[in-house]
Amino acid sequence: TIVAFITAYYAFREGFLVFHGRERWREIYEKGVGEVEGVMSVPMGLLGFLTVLSGIFGLWLEHWYVELIGGEEKGLHLSVAIVSLGVAVAGIWLAWAVYVKEAIDYRKAYESLKFIHTTFKEQFFTEKLYHNLIAGGYLVISQAIYKVGDRTIIDGFINALYKNFFKFVKFLWKYLDIKIIDLLIHEIVLTAFRTGRLSRKLQTGLINHYILFLAVGLTFILGIMLYILDRL
Repeated sequence: TIVAFITAYYAFREGFLVFHGRERWREIYEKGVGEVEGVMSVPMGLLGFLTVLSGIFGLWLEHWYVELIGGEEKGLHLSVAIVSLGVAVAGIWLAWAVYVKEAIDYRKAYESLKFIHTTFKEQFFTEKLYHNLIAGGYLVISQAIYKVGDRTIIDGFINALYKNFFKFVKFLWKYLDIKIIDLLIHEIVLTAFRTGRLSRKLQTGLINHYILFLAVGLTFILGIMLYILDRL
C-alpha cells in the first residue's frame, strides 16, 4: 500500500508538473521552449501505441500457459484491489492538490517533513551507515591488526629471528669455523708438511738403502703371511 501511494503520487506529480498548473520552466531556463521534434515524438508515439496494444492483447493472453505447466491460477481478492486502488487515488489526489491547485505549499510541507524527505533522499542512511560503521569499522580493525599483528608481532618475530640467527651464525663462525675447523685444517697441513720432511730424509738416492728398505718390507710382509698361515 505504501508503494502504491508513493508510485501514484510521483507518477502523477510528474504529469501535473509538465502538463498542468502554471509555467515553472521560466524559473529555471532563460531560453524559450518549444514542442519536441519528430525525432523524439515519433518513437515515443510508437512506444505508446505498442504499450496500449500489448495491454489490450494482454487481457486475453494473460496466464494462457498456466494449465500447460500444471499451475494453478489464483483468484483476485477484491478487498486487496479496493485498498490498493484507494491508496493510489489518495496519492493522485495529493499530487493534484499540491501541484495543480497548490492548496498545499510543498515548500512549507518540505520544511515540516524535512526529516522524512532527508531519510528518503539518503536512502534510509544506508550509505552513511555502510561507510561510517561497516567500512569505517573494517578500516579501524584493519589498522589495529596492521599495527598490533603486523608491525608488533610479525615484524617483531622476524626481527628477533634475524638477530638471533645472526648471533648464531656469528657463534658458528667464531667458535666452530675459526677455533675448530681452521685449527684442524692447520694441523693437517702441518702434519703433512712434517711427514713430507721426514720422508724426504729417507730419499737418499743410494741403491743399498733402497735394497735395505725393500728387504725390510718383504720381511714384514712374509712375517704377516706366516702368522696368518700359522693361525689357520
